Amino acid sequence: MSKTAEVAPRVGAAIIDSLIGSALFFVPVLGGLYGIFYMLSRDALIYKLTGYEEWRSRSIGKKLMNLRIEKKDGSAVEMKNSARRNLTLIPGRVVGVIPVLGWVLGPLLGVIVKSIELFILTSDPEGIRLGDRLAGTKVIKNSKRR
Repeated sequence: MSKTAEVAPRVGAAIIDSLIGSALFFVPVLGGLYGIFYMLSRDALIYKLTGYEEWRSRSIGKKLMNLRIEKKDGSAVEMKNSARRNLTLIPGRVVGVIPVLGWVLGPLLGVIVKSIELFILTSDPEGIRLGDRLAGTKVIKNSKRR
């Protein structure tokens, strides 16, 4: 079984993916839903759309940071695993689609939830955050470059 990836590249990948999810929020009409969908499915979405092996178990942020997700048995994640592991990170985005009040409370809730996840990640001896516990996954350094 592979060792979990270090915190810094994981945070970098999360920031990249969060920026993508936030950019989608500005797509007219359904942007908020697109952003939520991306954030939930990001670890399996591009592989599902393209079939390119280099995207298996990787979001855009994880590919750029040379990371990938694996299940406890070492196998690749599927859409349901991605959604389950990222479910803990989207409450702020869900609240954020509510006009006016959600635009204030959503980001605040997002910061609180992500701070809790970061605390769990950094305090866990194995580097496993709550979302990974729910999905039975972990983030590892990709063995192949690119």
